[in-house]
Amino acid sequence: MLASMLNSHPMVEMAPETWWLGIANELKLNRVESHFLRDAFLLCVRRNFLNQQNLNWVKYVDWYRENVFEEVKTYDDMYRDFIKGAKVYFGVTVIGEKTPAHTTFMPEILRKFPEIKKILLTRDPRDIVVSYIKAWGEGGNLRLDDILITLKVYLINLSILDASNDAHLISYERLTSDPRSQMKKLLCSLNLPFSDSVLQLKATTKAVGIHRNLSKGVFDNSNNFIKNLSEDDVLLTELVLKEEMEAFNYELFFEGKKRPDLLKKAEWLRDQAYSKIEKARQLKDSGNWNPGVKSMIRAARIHLSTFKHRHF
Repeated sequence: MLASMLNSHPMVEMAPETWWLGIANELKLNRVESHFLRDAFLLCVRRNFLNQQNLNWVKYVDWYRENVFEEVKTYDDMYRDFIKGAKVYFGVTVIGEKTPAHTTFMPEILRKFPEIKKILLTRDPRDIVVSYIKAWGEGGNLRLDDILITLKVYLINLSILDASNDAHLISYERLTSDPRSQMKKLLCSLNLPFSDSVLQLKATTKAVGIHRNLSKGVFDNSNNFIKNLSEDDVLLTELVLKEEMEAFNYELFFEGKKRPDLLKKAEWLRDQAYSKIEKARQLKDSGNWNPGVKSMIRAARIHLSTFKHRHF
């Protein structure tokens, strides 16, 4: 929702779910040859946008490859040059990016790109659980246990951003209850003038060529968990995510309630989350962080070797 609001500003272009940093990291660790670097990166990024039907950014990749290319020697320079070209192509002063998995790279992001503006949007984790269940859990595709492990990992990584002390912190609940005031503060932190366009979204918006996450309306789903989760599910969620909920000032409904069976299960889920973080670090360092990205790199090698960098 926040991405939709920012994307409606005339001086902002949002690029959701890009996986840019993950792709660049995999290219680096898989020792992609220097003469393949730029084209391999663009081919992987383009395929990702195409899979999302994010056609505006597919067109940008094609335009950038033909018009803005400057020789780059490092992955960081390549990323900066790509963003610089996007500002020219879209005619904006701010490029925004929101890939949840990039929280895995938060220490590297903060170290390599100290100039970026950071926005931290929080939401009651219990409502996030409901959202996950509605999106992926129906039919038994994603169990509550899996959701809590994934959410624990995400919030732990996100806490690194919060600890940086210079991120603009905004909550979903405040944003939906008072969008004008919250967006004024946010845009001010980005050195952008306020525009009523950020408030004129509707849930039925259909934008051709734009990712679905940039076509969400502004509506309040706060405290959705009260009618959608059982008491046991709420208690388990609070036990697993207690530290993160307290850090982001969300009140616990069942503080101090003793359920030995759920306490034991919550401890196991927390251990699984910490193990997943360590495993993700090892995979990231070995160049096997994301199987989908790695398969794109293999395809890029074959494609670029065959067509000698000429065709996408």
